[in-house]
Amino acid sequence: MSAPFTIEHRIPWSDVDLAQIVYFPRYFSYFEMAELEWIRKQDLSYKALLEEFEIWLPRVAAHCNYRARARFAELITVEMRRERIGRTSFTYRFDAYRLPERTHLV
Repeated sequence: MSAPFTIEHRIPWSDVDLAQIVYFPRYFSYFEMAELEWIRKQDLSYKALLEEFEIWLPRVAAHCNYRARARFAELITVEMRRERIGRTSFTYRFDAYRLPERTHLV
């Protein structure tokens, strides 16, 4: 497994329900944000992957275990690791933590 790539994200109002808890599918958007930032850090763009290199990144499977709640305006960190690199596919692992105490969210 690779070393983690990390982004921080402040939970916006648009991501929470009436109890001010993050609506669970939003975590997949946070994971995508981390992936896109990681691609940018490689001096690439998602558009370049698609158009110049003809590399498509379809999602085959997604799974998430929810451990704790995140709430409106909290700061979280999303960690992305490459778990497996194959000939035609690879697998990422994402974890999210509430800061500053690093409570494991997903």
